[in-house]
Amino acid sequence: MDPWYFMDISIEENDDGLGLEEFGTSYPDGSWNIVSDEYKIIYNNKEYTRIEYDNGTKIITFGGGQDTDMRLKLLLNTVE
Repeated sequence: MDPWYFMDISIEENDDGLGLEEFGTSYPDGSWNIVSDEYKIIYNNKEYTRIEYDNGTKIITFGGGQDTDMRLKLLLNTVE
């Protein structure tokens, strides 16, 4: 299972039939990235060229996008 499975990330349609798994890399520490200069990576209806997750800081960085780069921090809360 890809480590970004919980996020609604996709890659723009392409004639090569390539999916996100062709552009993603996972690391032993739990960090991962998706990078593509050729095809846009889509999250929340915005296009990016890279998405990186740092498992140490729990920060997801979206870069090379239409708008300013965006950063999200994962927080876990206890649910009762």
